Amino acid sequence: MSVRRAVFIALFTTGAAAMIYEIVLLRELAIVLGATETAAGIILSTFMAGLAIGSKAFGGYSERVEDPTGLFIRMELAIAACAFYLLPIARMLPQVHDWTVELFIAVMALLPPTILMGGELPVAGRLLAQEDRRRGEEERTGEYIGYAYSADTLGGIVGAAATGLVLIPYLGAIKTMLLGAMLNVLSGAVLAVRRTLPRGEVPVMAALPLAILLIVGLQAMDITSIELQLVNRIYEYRVIYTEQTVYQRIDIINHTDFGKSLFLNGQLQMTVEDEPMYHENLIHPAMVAHPLPRRVLIIGGGDGGALREVLKHGPEEVTLVELDERVVSVARDLLPEVNQGAFDDPRVTLEFNDGRYVLKSAVEAGRTWDVIICDLSDPTTGPVAMLYTREFYQLVKSALDDGGVFITQATSPYWYPDAYASITRTLADSFTVVHPMVTWVPTFGMWGYVVASNGPDPATMSTEEIISRLRERDITTTHYTARAHARLFILPGSVETALANPKVPVSTDDNPFVLYAMQEEDD
Repeated sequence: MSVRRAVFIALFTTGAAAMIYEIVLLRELAIVLGATETAAGIILSTFMAGLAIGSKAFGGYSERVEDPTGLFIRMELAIAACAFYLLPIARMLPQVHDWTVELFIAVMALLPPTILMGGELPVAGRLLAQEDRRRGEEERTGEYIGYAYSADTLGGIVGAAATGLVLIPYLGAIKTMLLGAMLNVLSGAVLAVRRTLPRGEVPVMAALPLAILLIVGLQAMDITSIELQLVNRIYEYRVIYTEQTVYQRIDIINHTDFGKSLFLNGQLQMTVEDEPMYHENLIHPAMVAHPLPRRVLIIGGGDGGALREVLKHGPEEVTLVELDERVVSVARDLLPEVNQGAFDDPRVTLEFNDGRYVLKSAVEAGRTWDVIICDLSDPTTGPVAMLYTREFYQLVKSALDDGGVFITQATSPYWYPDAYASITRTLADSFTVVHPMVTWVPTFGMWGYVVASNGPDPATMSTEEIISRLRERDITTTHYTARAHARLFILPGSVETALANPKVPVSTDDNPFVLYAMQEEDD
C-alpha cells in the first residue's frame, strides 16, 4: 500500500471520528444547556479555534520533526484518549450551576482534541513531502494540501451522516464516542502498519472488516450501567431508565418527592405525583365545552396521561399522534400508573408520525375531529416551535368540526411571559373564541394553557352546566372540578400585563417568535 493511500485512509477515518465527537457533544450540550443554538455556538467556535491553533502550531513543528509518521500516530492515540473524558465532563456540567464556569469547562475540555485535530493536516502534508524527497521526486505542496483536505472532508461527510442517522439512534452516545476513539486508533494503526510491513503485504481493504468488527463489538457491549452512571450526573435523583432513540433521549428518574418523572432531551415532561393536576386541567375544559365529543385527536402526550382523561368522556374514537414510538412503549411499560392501560383501549388509534403532517393530510382528505388537543413539549427547538405557529393553528382550525374545540399547553406564563403571550396572540389570529388559562402544578409552578374555538366558549359555561355534563358522562377527577373550571380563566395581573404587551408578535413559520422568546428568557 502506497504512502498516499495510507494517508488518505488515515485522514478519512480521523475526519469521520472528528464529526462523531462534534455531533455527539452538540447533542449532549443541547440537552444539558437547554438551547441548541447555545450548544452549537460553544461546540463550533471551540472546534474552529482548536483547529486554527493546531494547524498553526503543528504546521511549524512538523517541519522540525524527523518522523512525521510517528508524530501522526501519537496524535491519533492522544485524540482517542480525549474521547474517554469528553462525555463524562459534558454530563457533569449541570452540577456546576454557574454559566461562566460551565462555559469555561466545556471550552477547556474541547480544546486539547481539537488542537490535535487541527495539526493532522500539516503533519500529513509533511509526511507526504518526506516520502517524495525519499524517492527523489519534486514536492507538490498544493497537491498535498488538497489531497489531505479532501480525504479529511470526505471522512467528515460520512461521519456526520452516519452519526446523525445511524450511530446515535442505534448505538447511543457512549458507544458512538467509543467508536470515534476506535477510528482514531485505526487511523494511527494504518500508518503504523504501513511503516512496519513491506509494501504489498497490507491489503487496502483491511480497514473495512476491522471497522465492521469494531461496530459489531460495540453493539454487543453491555454498557447499561455505565450509561446510567453518566446520565445520573445530569439529575440529582436516581435514573431508572435511559434510552437514546432516533429522535431524542428518554430518561425516567425516581424523584424523592414526586415519584417517577419523565424527561425528554433533559426537559421534564411530567411526574407521577402531580401529573393529574396538569392533565386534568388540559383535557376537561375543552372536553366539557363540547356537547358530544365523539372524535378526538391528541398530538403529543406519549406518556398517556392526556389519553386517560379523554377516555373518561366516552368518545367513539381517539387518535393519538406521537412522533417517537419509543416514548409510548416506555410509558406503557414503566409508567402504567399514568396511562392506566389507555393505550390498549379499542377506541384508541396510535399513529407514530409528525403531528403537523398528520393534520395537513387530514385537511386534504377532509377528515375532522370534535376536539383537538396538543400536549406538546415546550417550543425550545425549531421543529417543536413549528407546532405553535399561525400556519399550524390554521391547519387545526380546518381539521375541527363546526363547533369543535382546541386546547394546547402553552408553557409557563411566569417563566416565559412573551412565549405565552405569543401563543395566545397567534391563536387569536385564527379563532374567534380564545381564552388563556392558568393553573398551578408543583413541579412546574404557574402553568398555562390556551383554549380556542369558533363555537363553544368554555369560559362562559355555568357551574351547573359543567356539573351536569360531568355527571352525565360519569366522570371523576382529582383536581379539576366544575367550580375550579371558572378559576382557570382568572389570570394574575402579571399574566394580563404580559398578554397586553404590544411588542409580542404572532408566531409564524417564517418568524417563529415563540422559539426566540423561550431561548431569550432562558438566557
